[in-house]
Amino acid sequence: MKPFFRKLRAARGRVVLGLSLSFAVYVGWWLYAFTKQMNNFVRLNAYAIQVSKIREDTGSLPTAFDGRKDYYGREVVYIHDDEHFMLLSYGSDGTPDGFDYATLLDIPVGKRRDNCLAPTRDTVMIDGRIWQGCAK
Repeated sequence: MKPFFRKLRAARGRVVLGLSLSFAVYVGWWLYAFTKQMNNFVRLNAYAIQVSKIREDTGSLPTAFDGRKDYYGREVVYIHDDEHFMLLSYGSDGTPDGFDYATLLDIPVGKRRDNCLAPTRDTVMIDGRIWQGCAK
């Protein structure tokens, strides 16, 4: 009977080690994804401040806001009308989530959903406020 308990004790140690490693990998992935999305939001927020400053100084929105890159190295999309502007990052995959973003310019802004753990999700700011993104 003693060999059976020794094997059981050894197996339990391997299970605990496996679970611990799995948890460490999960936490590492979470921190990696969260950091990327937060950095992307911070960058878009800085651009939104620049656009707001231009509007404040000139009395109108800029017609173009080219040359700005998101955290993933892709061009930031700038959409505007006479009153509102939108800055948009297509996330780490570079493809839109499936919205017609131009139709969103005049909606009330409120945080649509959290995308901190999904680096492929778009980050969207309307008039300098978060519509979809990793921020509070």
